[in-house]
Amino acid sequence: MVDFIIGFDFGHGETSVAKLNVNTVDESAAQLEAEDIYIIGDDREPKIPSIVGYDCNGNIQINLDVYQFKFLKVEAGFKAPMIESERFPAITQENKDYFRDFVVKVFEKLHEHPNNNDLRNKSILYFVACPSGWTTGQRDEYLKFFTDYCKLPIAGVIEESRAAYVVARRKLYDKDPELSRYGKETAVLDLGSSTLDITMHSDRSYSDGFEIGACKIEEMLLQYFLENDDD
Repeated sequence: MVDFIIGFDFGHGETSVAKLNVNTVDESAAQLEAEDIYIIGDDREPKIPSIVGYDCNGNIQINLDVYQFKFLKVEAGFKAPMIESERFPAITQENKDYFRDFVVKVFEKLHEHPNNNDLRNKSILYFVACPSGWTTGQRDEYLKFFTDYCKLPIAGVIEESRAAYVVARRKLYDKDPELSRYGKETAVLDLGSSTLDITMHSDRSYSDGFEIGACKIEEMLLQYFLENDDD
């Protein structure tokens, strides 16, 4: 018997975690009451930046404050598939190690957080999200990264826009059940930091994704100002 389902979204820019108490699920209800949960600290929002820091002794820190950048070795932008495809380059070994350190620390801090005491001694299924444009092989290797390289009990990998589609379809059902019935056309576009992920549902669900996330827009704006504004 599973008590909780927990989903990790290790984004290029931000990381968030949500839980679902399986024992409270009403199978006849349209809405699943998932709850965002804190990883570390008690900030206004439970999500944290996807950044890892190392002090002079090699100790790992996450959810860094700006002043910590002065005396920590800081790494970011390390999320990528374990193997390359035509559309997505593979992660470097160095970034693979940074990514491992980050996700292991997230998992550790999440279970230490006093707000998450209800997870103690419970049966939990863990899942992680990945960009929708990744191939089957990339998703399989991503799962191996978590289970073999990080030694974490992750049960599966779910495409980001497919997860968003499930939520969107249930919200549609709340407004008008006819809008969400099987066979209706629904499209979900999930613009993340690194990827644009799309799921289209008609006769069945089709998912795809592209490496044209919000960071590309930010990089273009930065380059524009560097070239056009000396100040």
